[in-house]
Amino acid sequence: MAGEFGGKITRPTGAAIGGATVRLLKSVSEDVAQVMAIDSGQFQLGTIPGSYVLAAWQRGFRSRRVTIVLRQDEVLDLGTIRLDVAGCDAPGVICDWFGEVPPPDPVVSRSNLQMRTGCMARLAASKVFCPGDRTGGSESEADIRLTHDDSGVYLTAMNGALLSQPDLPRGDCRDAYPKEKRIRIDGLGPGDDICLHTHDRHWTHAFFTDVISPASDQIVFWQITRKR
Repeated sequence: MAGEFGGKITRPTGAAIGGATVRLLKSVSEDVAQVMAIDSGQFQLGTIPGSYVLAAWQRGFRSRRVTIVLRQDEVLDLGTIRLDVAGCDAPGVICDWFGEVPPPDPVVSRSNLQMRTGCMARLAASKVFCPGDRTGGSESEADIRLTHDDSGVYLTAMNGALLSQPDLPRGDCRDAYPKEKRIRIDGLGPGDDICLHTHDRHWTHAFFTDVISPASDQIVFWQITRKR
């Protein structure tokens, strides 16, 4: 028999977030179901027993993930799930709405970038190039490469650049500590962000704008790069 679970999505102040998207995933990236929270922030889903990851998101806020173990015939109350403000770097955010102060400039670059599997990006130049491109760049100036194998979709840092894991508490990367050379990104989507220390000693804040599935052969993300 199926079980049920529910909860309430709120702002840091405790106010409800109506219209928030709630995704249910099996393992790290397999979508099982999706529902939208009502005006009171409440949501409810039913599914078969098992282990899941719940991801909740609304525009202007950072995604939050909760691990769930649902038993047969169980009605599970997840309580309040608080979404933190995404910060002034997030696409489409007007900081005055959230009472935040924009981070310091100077901005080196800002743009939406689209990458295919095997392609690379130099973030300070907002440039994506792929092997074989006649007008492309050199691997020696790249910060990241998009890779894809049987285990998932990955971003790999290049030339001494470093990546952070997503979902760290931050607004603009000033308190981030990138240390990863490769991170798995399938299962991520709107509300998920990473910080990157570029190979030429800048900081990049990148936000994923579409859900990334294990079969994805390209990604789209919004990035802002600042001088360190």
